[in-house]
Amino acid sequence: MKPKKIMLIRLSSMGDVILTTPLVRCIRKQYPNCLIDFVVDKKFADVIKHNPHINNVFEYDKTNAASNIELKKKLDNDYTIIDLQNNRRSKSFRNGLGKVIGKFDKYRLKKLALVYLKKNYFNNVTIPERYINTAYSIGISNDEKGLEVWTPEENASKIYSPENKIHSNVLNKITIVPSATHYTKRWLPEYFVKLIDMLYDKYASDFNLIGDSNDKEICKYIVSNSRNEIKIVDYSGKTSILDATHIIDSSDLVISNDTGLMHIAAARQVPIVAIYGSTVPALGFIPYRVPNTICEVKLKCRPCTHIGRKHCPQKHFNCMKLLLPEVVLNKIERMF
Repeated sequence: MKPKKIMLIRLSSMGDVILTTPLVRCIRKQYPNCLIDFVVDKKFADVIKHNPHINNVFEYDKTNAASNIELKKKLDNDYTIIDLQNNRRSKSFRNGLGKVIGKFDKYRLKKLALVYLKKNYFNNVTIPERYINTAYSIGISNDEKGLEVWTPEENASKIYSPENKIHSNVLNKITIVPSATHYTKRWLPEYFVKLIDMLYDKYASDFNLIGDSNDKEICKYIVSNSRNEIKIVDYSGKTSILDATHIIDSSDLVISNDTGLMHIAAARQVPIVAIYGSTVPALGFIPYRVPNTICEVKLKCRPCTHIGRKHCPQKHFNCMKLLLPEVVLNKIERMF
């Protein structure tokens, strides 16, 4: 089957949307003249709306059912559909718009086995690879390249500049993502303070902090408790997704919890130090095809979740408390 019109559906979250971009690129390579449309939650549209492999980005509004109905009315009903969300909302939206030829397998039993039995049946298959596998029936295979978050300038030139990025051996500027949606995915703020002090002493680096408006208190704590001579710019709650992308572009290293901004750094080919607490890399959400190092503590209680929790179910939070700044610094020294 040679599709003429493909609809990809991935509504959320930001990291997941970015992780679909290898699939988008591989479809475009295989079918250069095919119409490729993407349905995404309007909150995350910025991470793909400048992607030249996509013809149309349709913004889904989960708070406004009427607007989604009106959007569907404007669309044809002859799409070849790949549902990368595969939940109630995406099923409702795709109904009547064409033939579904691929659906994202959530591997619920494998996730339960990993979280509750500590048995890993994922075989090191990453989330981008699982997205690509949804299009196997139309001949799509992995091109072995990385993620993509395109800027407007790159869209205009049709040249994706991170492909030619040269990594620096010096750490003049380090961007830190100190928060995450879920508490158990957040490294301790006081550990970030100590790590910044040590990095400054060793590399004389400048630092950026990025995050959304919910991260302001954590970022404020880090700035307030760091030494005055260290230059730290706090961008929390002050940037759009594309602003954050440009800040990451200007960095020599990104230090991040397991969260969406980490995947922007991977897409922009900036080396990453990834910190994992209640979640584990085996779930597939890793820095994809970018220089990186993983920081985690091996514990019998990990993972306690596949997405994160509001609090530690064991009440000790050792997955983060035992991951000391000295350990993370050592990982960075080995990278550079």
